[in-house]
Order: sequence, then structure tokens, then C-alpha cells
Amino acid sequence: MWKPFSALPNYLGGKRRIIPEIFGEIAKIHSSRTWPDLTLIDAFMGGGAVSLYAKAQGFKVLANDLAWRCYLVGKGIIENSRQKLTDLDLGLLFVERDGYERFVETHYVPHTFSLSQAQFLDRALANLREAELEETHEALLYTALIRYVLMVRIAGQMTNRAWSTNMAAGKFDHITEGQLRSGYAKTYWEPAPVKMRRIQRYINDAIFAGNAAIFQDDALTWMPEHQADIVYLDPPYFGSSSYEANYYPLDCILAGKMLPRYQHSPFNRRETAWHSLIEMFMAVEHIPVWVFSFADNPGGFSQAQLCDLISQFDREARVVPLRHRWSIATEVDHYEAGTKELLIVCT
Repeated sequence: MWKPFSALPNYLGGKRRIIPEIFGEIAKIHSSRTWPDLTLIDAFMGGGAVSLYAKAQGFKVLANDLAWRCYLVGKGIIENSRQKLTDLDLGLLFVERDGYERFVETHYVPHTFSLSQAQFLDRALANLREAELEETHEALLYTALIRYVLMVRIAGQMTNRAWSTNMAAGKFDHITEGQLRSGYAKTYWEPAPVKMRRIQRYINDAIFAGNAAIFQDDALTWMPEHQADIVYLDPPYFGSSSYEANYYPLDCILAGKMLPRYQHSPFNRRETAWHSLIEMFMAVEHIPVWVFSFADNPGGFSQAQLCDLISQFDREARVVPLRHRWSIATEVDHYEAGTKELLIVCT
């Protein structure tokens, strides 16, 4: 795996493993020699793998996500071309203090974090909120804490309560062979300073010069306002797990309070998913090349349906089935039925 990807949070549905296929298809339309002259829009940035790689390849990158957690990662790593995490920055997160809000400890122990993990997060977030930092510096530190949160959660899942509860109670016989192989069990008890030092190295390896701008907006209203040569479209997949549901605890932790219950993305809901795809394609009619990721998902939309819809926008669609399927983000019955990733290139 490309080294800078280690800086990015382990988000569900992340595209790190299929980046070669994505940019290989782009290269069939625009030679890689021309990439520094092109603008690429990443409209549903998520974990940021596509944007970070595009920046490294010389593209001008415009990336967007409605979620604040994604925006923070984008500002801290992808838009940032020079500022790195220093030892002083790490020290700020560990400053001892009294009288701070114990939000994580109160709401998320033991089913999400161990007591020591929660105490570190509460103290670190209190120190960060009190510090007067410019936006990039602040986003960089928030990114480090987001990376920590998802490092101690198995496979980046925030809603699997059994994992942390069993680990905290010492019920190691309940830990599965797959969880042991993943490495989470091996590093679960590492103290926060050890993890944060590793995260510092990961993040600093991902800070390099480039041209990227990050936005936090609704993709369907944001995309028509921006010109580009290529747009990468990775909306939530119909029939897949909800990002809003999985990351609700993380969003509350970053906010320091219980937020209103999440609303599922219209791309996830059966009654609105098809119309959302139509709106999405309407929003990018002005962009010459579309690269569209979606799941070949039993219970979802077929390749024929998707290609027929794309043809209504006077586009020729080429479907590239990838030898990859999501074992975490996709519902179990869909996974067992052979769900896999589709890349649809539209010109």
C-alpha cells in the first residue's frame, strides 16, 4: 500500500486498495503526462484516498464532503502542503488538566473504548478546544485524534459494542480468529503515547506539496458551482451500511455533545436512492469525464439499469468490474451473495 495512505482514517468503504484501477482508467482517457494540467473533483471525499493520491499525481484537486470529520481530515492532510505534526503538538494533547468535560468516559465506556482510551480522548479534546490555533494546525490535530479513534476500533467500526466490551472485561475467548489476524487485538492495549507517536509518523509522511482545496457542502449543490476535467463520484451505495449511523459516535465525540440523531443519506434509502443518482448526474453534466464507483449489489441497482440511466445524459458508459468486495461496509447477505465493486467510466 502507498505509504501516505497510512495517515488516513480507516473509513468504511475506503478506496485505498482500488486506487490503481481508478487511476488506470483515468490514464486511458488522459495520459498521466497531462495530469498536472487537469482538475479533478472528488465530490464525496470520505476518507480522502482518491484526493490524496490525485494531489500526489499533480492534479489540481477540489474535494468535498458534508461530514465535519471528513472535512477535518481533508484540511489537515490533503489541503495542507507544508505543516507537520511536531512533538510540541503531541505534547499539547497530553497536558494534564482538571475540571474538563468527561464526555467520552461518560457515554462510551466500556462498549466503545476502554477507560484509559476515553480518559486520553477527553483530556486531548479539552486541550485542543482551548488552544488558539489557526485552521490547518487545528485540523491536523483533530485528524490525529480521528486516526486514533479509528485505530482502536476494529476495522474502523464504531457500532460494534461486543469487541470493546469483551476486551475491557478480559473475555479473550470471545475474540474471533479474524479479529486476531487483523492486528487490532495485538495493539489494543498499547498506551496512547505509543499510538500517537506512530500516528505522527503516518501523518507527516502524507504532507507534501500539491494543489488541493477542501469544501464542506452538499455535493448536489456544490458540484454545479465548480469546473473540472474529471469528476470522481463515490456516493453512499444503496443497500450498504449507513455512514451516518456508523460514525454517529465519532461525530458526537468531536462535537463534545450528543448530537440530534442522524438522518440516513438519501442515497441509502430505497425510496430516494434512484432519484438521488439522477440528481447527481444532473449536477455534473458540465464535466467531461465521470468516474463512478458503485456496488454490484444484490437488492440494489443492476449494471444495465445504471448504464441506461447514464446513457440518458448522452454519455457512453464503460463498466469495469473489480475483483474486490466490501466485507465490512456491505450487509452480510449481500456479501455472501457476491457483492463486488463496479467502476463505471463515462465519457
